[in-house]
Amino acid sequence: MSDPAPDVILRVENLKTYFTVNGAQVRAVDGVTFEVRRGEILGVVGESGCGKSTLGRTVLRLENKIDGTVKVFGDDPFGLKGDNLKAFRRRTAMVFQDP
Repeated sequence: MSDPAPDVILRVENLKTYFTVNGAQVRAVDGVTFEVRRGEILGVVGESGCGKSTLGRTVLRLENKIDGTVKVFGDDPFGLKGDNLKAFRRRTAMVFQDP
């Protein structure tokens, strides 16, 4: 993909998040790519355990990624530290189906 247009507020490319459970590698998020533009709404649906929450948590940098890129408002949350990371976390949130 080319550089995002100014109206792209979230861009995820080839995102991968894996966990090790009982010695086995679990691919919770495996190569996810999408973008959301200003004014759009994104809903992530799927069966229980398919990686929806892990996707959201990784985009918000609450989980570590294995590979891929994330840009939120043009910032890479995995490159932020200190006050910049705090400011990022104040601007972002995830809404669950059953809060």
